[in-house]
Amino acid sequence: MSGYDNLQGIRESVLNVMNKKSRGRPKKIFSPKVAERALIDLEVEKDAKIVRKLESIAALAKYPIETVAAIARVSAKSIVRWHDAYEKDGIAGLRHKPGPPRRSKLSHEQKTEILAWIDGSRTSDGEPVQWTLARLRQAVHDEFGVTLAINAIWKWARKEGRTFSPAELRQRRSAARQLKTG
Repeated sequence: MSGYDNLQGIRESVLNVMNKKSRGRPKKIFSPKVAERALIDLEVEKDAKIVRKLESIAALAKYPIETVAAIARVSAKSIVRWHDAYEKDGIAGLRHKPGPPRRSKLSHEQKTEILAWIDGSRTSDGEPVQWTLARLRQAVHDEFGVTLAINAIWKWARKEGRTFSPAELRQRRSAARQLKTG
């Protein structure tokens, strides 16, 4: 699809939205002062995502929300949310606010046990093993009944200072042998 075709599609969707008859409850009235403030902030803002939101808020002074939403390719509800957040908190209200992190599927004790398996190159039964991410994933599932993504195991192990490179595996094995003999 060329840039021209894309523009043509946007124009058509805007015309379709503008030709629809409005029914239902009254529309929310947007403050022209907020749109004016958005235009001022647009001059200094560099973040493309924030600029897009500010442009949409500023456009509300001249165009119906459905038109602005169609051009921005978001829902009218998003435009209302952006407007309200900007009206309340300014540019800070438009920035992404990540939620709380997910709770771990494993307890602290289970993680400590898994690290002991890795460090000792042993399974939960004490059998020697050369750990790979796939083997560790299966062992965690068998031992604790928890299914983890391989990427999640890799990220957690790296955060804990463990990797599964052949060089590190050799170091861990030699350290374990030295503990047995020493």
